[in-house]
Amino acid sequence: MQNLTGASLDFKAPFNKAALIAALRDNKIAHIGDFNRAREVYFRELCDRLEALVSDAEDAIFRSDQYAIDHYGKLKPPVDASKLYDQYIELLEKCVAETIELSPSDYNAIVNDDWDWAKNAKATNAAYSSKWRP
Repeated sequence: MQNLTGASLDFKAPFNKAALIAALRDNKIAHIGDFNRAREVYFRELCDRLEALVSDAEDAIFRSDQYAIDHYGKLKPPVDASKLYDQYIELLEKCVAETIELSPSDYNAIVNDDWDWAKNAKATNAAYSSKWRP
């Protein structure tokens, strides 16, 4: 958090541990849903690419031109960060205090899911989950 001049404030506020754990669990549930949708689309796209690759390979064999096969590039797999959520949930569960002091950035990470790893997972998974159809 910054003051009006843009300088960083050294500020911490107390938060209820149970509420923080609930926020992490909610964020994990949302992540798992995004991941599962992304995984479904990823495997569909991967199968489509493999079928095209097999078809190209068969065509190339008949043409005696095995070097003319387009490999269609690599698909980046979806990211499952659920174990990272579990680590933070476990850390808070084992904390003996019922009230935990957090900086604004810590609060933002836990409650608003603003972690670097969560943002990376969301960006990767969104490339697939945005194409998901039930």
